[in-house]
Amino acid sequence: MKRLFFATALIAVAGSALASTATTTAHPATKEPAHGLSTPADMKWGPAPPVFQAGAEMAVLEGNPAAQAPYVVRLKMPDGYKIMPHWHPTTENVTVISGTFHLGTGATFDEAKGMEMPTGAFGFIGPHMQHYAWTTGETIVQVHGMGPFKLRREMTRMTALVMRVCILTRHPPPISPARGTDKSRSEEARSGLTGH
Repeated sequence: MKRLFFATALIAVAGSALASTATTTAHPATKEPAHGLSTPADMKWGPAPPVFQAGAEMAVLEGNPAAQAPYVVRLKMPDGYKIMPHWHPTTENVTVISGTFHLGTGATFDEAKGMEMPTGAFGFIGPHMQHYAWTTGETIVQVHGMGPFKLRREMTRMTALVMRVCILTRHPPPISPARGTDKSRSEEARSGLTGH
């Protein structure tokens, strides 16, 4: 009886070890790092892409903002820096790391209609929503989302009207504002990270 119990226990342990090995080898290693860490000293700041006004600096912390994948960047702006009205085709998530970031919505830059985001604040802007921003004091924001990150300005009057109706009725836009617009009145600018 003791031999039968010992044999059963041995088979159970061996089977468990084999199953564990099979589980670990069945999942191939991903090419992406499992984790990452960036201290402020490690961050490589450089001029922000040309779609931004001069004076801002950007550091890419994770991913590639120009690729169709998750990304995390930081944007450092001097006191009084302005980002004129624009929109993105994807959701933009913003966390204020330092300083004060002001955010307003609409196609016209109007500081009276903006909201103050102090250090530690988080906000997000949905796809196709026109917005603008400015800073008080040197300000660093962290932006993350699903790429590709694109910043687009101005729409034709017809596209702007369609977008307003969609926002008011809470329906998704039937067209992408980047398509079918009058070239003389529309400007599309990518982040500049890929030279587009």
